[in-house]
Amino acid sequence: MLFPVRFHAGILSGAIAVTYRTWSSPHVKPGGRYRFGLRHQTNDYLVVDSIETVTLSSLRESHARSAGFNTLKELKETVKRYQKPGDHVYRITFHYDADQEDPRVALRYDLSDLAPVVARLRRMGSWTGRVLSLIAQQPRVAASRLAPSLDQETLPFKADVRKLKALGLTISHPVGYELSPRGRAVLDLLAPASHP
Repeated sequence: MLFPVRFHAGILSGAIAVTYRTWSSPHVKPGGRYRFGLRHQTNDYLVVDSIETVTLSSLRESHARSAGFNTLKELKETVKRYQKPGDHVYRITFHYDADQEDPRVALRYDLSDLAPVVARLRRMGSWTGRVLSLIAQQPRVAASRLAPSLDQETLPFKADVRKLKALGLTISHPVGYELSPRGRAVLDLLAPASHP
């Protein structure tokens, strides 16, 4: 799957893990592994997690942001630009996979100099502490069950968790998440403000 260059950093960090494509029939399938298309790297792949048919009228601003767009209008204009008669709109969720060790794995166990991480989370907003607390209290619970407790839809919630994962704070499982040792240490430093 190819993406404009402006999306690459978000995909590599995990902040973008959903895309919308217009096809007459699906060109990818869940579990499929597809070359990302970065010319300067040869081992970059995206693994498709799910694919579903959607309508443009069902999309919201949060969907656009999760896919790396600034506005819903921008997402819809992009979809319409590529849509041909008879095409369906597909929402594809994916994760980045490279033929090399994910640097976030080592980061999960790095407990040195956490003050800058805590400061960054506070700048990102109070949602960071709420999400970390929720995962700590309900590990390995599906995102679709966690998101409503924070008054969020599932996809935006997953996007928030990916931002925390990029900092080495969470670990993703086939179902749900848990805090890494780094995540638990950071949550303790954020407390008590972050705890519900």
